Amino acid sequence: MPRNNDTEFDKKVRAEIAANIKKYADRLGYSQQKLSDVTGIKQSTLSGYYRATSTPNAGQIQKIAMALGVKIEDIDTIRFGNKTEKPVSVSKNGLMDKIIQRAESLSDNDKELALAFLEGLAAKSKNQET
Repeated sequence: MPRNNDTEFDKKVRAEIAANIKKYADRLGYSQQKLSDVTGIKQSTLSGYYRATSTPNAGQIQKIAMALGVKIEDIDTIRFGNKTEKPVSVSKNGLMDKIIQRAESLSDNDKELALAFLEGLAAKSKNQET
């Protein structure tokens, strides 16, 4: 998709992500290269995020957030942030109910993104077990 078709919303999301990555990386004294080393995301890719010329996917936002010791909604406050939500129950049954309840309210596209993210986490977990 050509960049000139970006909506104002797309530009706003990228600018917010860039500002937040910089803010939290600066707090830790992380350069782009250090963040690349910690996350496994190429420095050239991170550079696009820093310059707000590209948008990280949910998996990359998760990697960045984990490396910076923050939540994904701290990095992408526009798409993931919801400060009014109650804390998720820590019990397995309560947690699954909350995941299902939240998933039901997503658009079909966002459901596909969430599923891809969960599949990635499951694969990562499986690889760590072996």
